[in-house]
Amino acid sequence: MNLNHLSFPDFGWGYMPPTQQVFDAFEFVQSVYAPKSVLEIGFHIGHSTTYQLEIYKDAKIVGVSPDNEVIGRPGDSIDPQVRRDMVGILNEKYINRFTWIKGKTKESHVAEALDQYHFDFALVDGNHSEDAATVDMIMMYDLNIPNLLIDNWDQRPVKEAVDKHGMYELVKEFDYRQTFKGKTVTNQMAVLRMKR
Repeated sequence: MNLNHLSFPDFGWGYMPPTQQVFDAFEFVQSVYAPKSVLEIGFHIGHSTTYQLEIYKDAKIVGVSPDNEVIGRPGDSIDPQVRRDMVGILNEKYINRFTWIKGKTKESHVAEALDQYHFDFALVDGNHSEDAATVDMIMMYDLNIPNLLIDNWDQRPVKEAVDKHGMYELVKEFDYRQTFKGKTVTNQMAVLRMKR
């Protein structure tokens, strides 16, 4: 997997590490679902987008992420221009396979833009508050996306957003370890399927 175009900053936050534990989740998705049209909530600066484009060889990805929002805290943040630059890099590297929709899922123009697509899979990795995760889950259901990979499954608000509305059920969990600023934590991703 060629990741040379990616930056791995030791400041800010918000990207999955390039580890086999992370790749295992995407490889499972490819082996079971072989997605062709993927919605990614939380494009950020292109890490998980790249992993998917590399592993889901036949897929096109539509990524949703704010344009001007600074990610992180003052003095410890990633400039939004990094995101814009990465969009250009991904478009050059993966010709016709990546589209960026600027905004947040709660914004009406985003929902309108997504209505023109038919997705067979989604990666949900946006804001992890219960309210934001609920908006994302309702959007996935309204778009009739049958299967999802959701990051930060270990966080209570994310699970509560899924459980509260009962639209999706757990298929498989994946643990992955991440070291950032000298602190190592265990995170989880989960594959979910729409309840029939």
